Amino acid sequence: MMLKQTQVIVNWSGPYDFIDAIDNASSLNADFAGVYVHRFTNLQGKVLERYVGKHTRSISDRLGEHGDRYLKGDFRLRAPGGGFAYSPYDPAYGAYDDRKAAGHISCMQVYVGELHTTRSIPLSYLAGDVEALLMRSRTWRSQSQINLNRRVEKGFEKFERFEVFNVGASAPAGMFGTNVVWDRQAWQVS
Repeated sequence: MMLKQTQVIVNWSGPYDFIDAIDNASSLNADFAGVYVHRFTNLQGKVLERYVGKHTRSISDRLGEHGDRYLKGDFRLRAPGGGFAYSPYDPAYGAYDDRKAAGHISCMQVYVGELHTTRSIPLSYLAGDVEALLMRSRTWRSQSQINLNRRVEKGFEKFERFEVFNVGASAPAGMFGTNVVWDRQAWQVS
């Protein structure tokens, strides 16, 4: 089934400290579907790593899942200065230590994108399509920071034309562009 032209506005807010974003008392604990970016910034303010994801419930719950994985030692960790502090894949960095995870998390920033559309399509259905299109944007793919996304989602191809407009906080527009468009007839993202 092919869907007609659809436009989604992503209203970005942030940056939030990762710890503040997962706080259950945070306004981010509201139940809504959307997308998010978390990125690691060293002490000099340089962005070294980034990740875009989707959530279909509370963003604080979804980010909490990431936090749990960091605290278990499932992911590579950076020291606040930017170098690597731990890797589950390389014993040269030494044993896992929750202080290494705390140092890594203390340097993470989060941007949250709330979705809006005039179509009568559930936002939870669109969240994965928006995430996939953002990952395929030329601006996202051309940046030099390490992209932590291990997979590239699909799904937006079911639309004749799918447009995402990034508004609000300026950093996400810099990461993805202000407008990302899928055109099925041309079979391309621009």
